[in-house]
Amino acid sequence: MCAFVGFFLNPNLGKAKDKPTARIAGDTFSNPYGSALTKNSGGWALRFTSVGGPRVDLKDLVVAIKTPSSGGTPSHVWMLQVKGAGNHSADLSYEGSTTHWHLKAYNATMPLRFVNSTVPIALNNTTAPNLREDQLTTVEGAVVIFRDLDLNGNLSVKDKLIIYKDVNADGTVELTSGTLIELQTMDGKLVSSAILK
Repeated sequence: MCAFVGFFLNPNLGKAKDKPTARIAGDTFSNPYGSALTKNSGGWALRFTSVGGPRVDLKDLVVAIKTPSSGGTPSHVWMLQVKGAGNHSADLSYEGSTTHWHLKAYNATMPLRFVNSTVPIALNNTTAPNLREDQLTTVEGAVVIFRDLDLNGNLSVKDKLIIYKDVNADGTVELTSGTLIELQTMDGKLVSSAILK
């Protein structure tokens, strides 16, 4: 009887149902051109293996990436409000009939590039429709790309994150092992977190 009462009358049970959750898994990748055509030092290709709780609209989802501090170097945080407007909104987005993605750049002044048939191409509003799945590992000047694979505008299983190690193409890795990634809602609910290795 105590277990029954403890479970069904638990005041935190309703709160747990109101909290969105997600699990992330993935692997590292390398830029197939090394640093000969574009520089990013590779990164992590992550996918959502489970999503639970209430639906999270991508307009309400924030991806935060925090580098570890080391010695005298303080940590740095980049934030991407996936489809929202404001300080942390995407620097470049594309929503076509077969693909949706939202990109956070290192900064607004650094040009973005990708490799198309062994030729570096500027990545901008004009060329964004040409960026294919197999070219994502060549993107230069980006911190993260969120891919809405089912095109539904919500956080879903199999949506993907591409996170780059050398975010400013200077040949030095900024996002090292130990970088923290957090997904949270605009009202501050933690959806998921992971340490990149």
